Amino acid sequence: MGGVSPFERHMKSNDTDIGRKFDFTQIANSFDNAVILIDAHGTVLFCNDASRELNNIFYTPIQNKASIFNIFPIVERAQFRFLLETAVTLGKQQATEIDFIHPNGYPVFIRIYFLPILKDNGSIDQVCLTIRDVTSQKSIRKKNEDTVRALAALIENVKMVIFEVDSQGHLTKWNKEATSLTGYEKDKVLTKHIKMFFLKEDRKKLLDAFKNVLKGIDNDGLMIKMKNEAIGTSTLLFTITPKLNTKGVAIGATFIGQDITELTEYRASLEKLVEDRTLKLKAALEKEKELVALRNKFVSIASHEFKIPLATISALATSLQKHKKKTPEELEKLQCIEQQVGYMKSMLEDVLSMGKVQRHKIEPDIKQVDIVAFLEKICNEVMMATQLTNTIIQEFPKAAVLVQSDEKLLRNIFINLLSNAVKFSTPGNDVYCMLRQEEEMVCIAIKDFGMGINAKELEGIFQPFQRGSNVQHIPGTGLGLSIVKKAVDALSGELMVDSKVGETVFTVRLKVKA
Repeated sequence: MGGVSPFERHMKSNDTDIGRKFDFTQIANSFDNAVILIDAHGTVLFCNDASRELNNIFYTPIQNKASIFNIFPIVERAQFRFLLETAVTLGKQQATEIDFIHPNGYPVFIRIYFLPILKDNGSIDQVCLTIRDVTSQKSIRKKNEDTVRALAALIENVKMVIFEVDSQGHLTKWNKEATSLTGYEKDKVLTKHIKMFFLKEDRKKLLDAFKNVLKGIDNDGLMIKMKNEAIGTSTLLFTITPKLNTKGVAIGATFIGQDITELTEYRASLEKLVEDRTLKLKAALEKEKELVALRNKFVSIASHEFKIPLATISALATSLQKHKKKTPEELEKLQCIEQQVGYMKSMLEDVLSMGKVQRHKIEPDIKQVDIVAFLEKICNEVMMATQLTNTIIQEFPKAAVLVQSDEKLLRNIFINLLSNAVKFSTPGNDVYCMLRQEEEMVCIAIKDFGMGINAKELEGIFQPFQRGSNVQHIPGTGLGLSIVKKAVDALSGELMVDSKVGETVFTVRLKVKA
């Protein structure tokens, strides 16, 4: 191995005459590296201060009059002896690196320079050694080399397409996965331009992305098809990163590609499936709309048409009751007819109201309403309509309470709630209608002590045609509470229910101002 020691450079920098007169000890001790003077047989004649700092790495300390060979393990002594004999015989500087295992078990690397010292007669009987501990540099270099090898192995074997190109787009690296995916062997593609591996229609997109990376513009991902000798093409998602020199200038790029062929095919099939299902769903929705419209039209027509014969039946029953010669049994039957006509009218009103709700025809007509007077009137109407079977206890403020609301919707709400409270209560039990103000809201509670609502059925009571399992023997459509809920929603209010066996409370909270 060649090289020039720092000690030799210093000696050559002096004039020959001055060199003969220099103080060797003083000069040697001025160096940070170990400087050792030995004779031709390896006996130490002198060692500077820095050499003693290396004693902890050698097998024996460096000492005057001791053999220099003893500081090395036996195996390394032969190499050292050979270089010493060569330096003495040829009169030329020698250099080497010796590595060995320290007695404590860790590796040691040292660099040694042999500088022969000529006598006046041209013979050599002394050699000046300079020794440097390069273990840390070697360890760092070895780690770097190991990292580079590991990275190279990873790049070569990872299940991703990886290749590198120079600044002109010519391939400089090509890993196994690139060969596996495309069918092109590394030795056949290196130095080729990357555009030959992509479809013509994609080449501009590829080269534009490559040029942008060289200019320092980030690449967020390039989805592009790559040729395959056997199966045609594969779709890959590429990330492109620049390769920089020591000055930070882009001299090429690295392409890292993930094969997403199956994913893109799956996505395409999924999109087609979604599109087909969407079309079918739209067709089904249109059909449903037609059926709903037809049903609503039928309900509306039928309900209106039923009103005429019901009114006729009611009028005839009333007329027959006015005739004097009627037995009690006949009067009871006529009253039953009128009662059933009343039930039919009530159900028809519910059906008509529900039809309007489903056609989204609830549009509040906001006006000022005295809610106290309004509720008093509704309570009296319900008691009269139910022939005073139950008293409605009214707990209202004495003063008027004015709200901005729709009187017709309010009527739908409280006629239904109060009628239900009476209907599902035992005759003679009181029903309560209570009102209180809460800042910008009014709270109206309808309370009865009837049969109550099953806890499991509470959640669905506002759905159309839902009736409690314990009220099937009582006439009704199951539409009343659904109409109440829609009307409360239309007024931007809140509707709550709390029920148990023997007690039910419906609470309606409405804004004072619409």
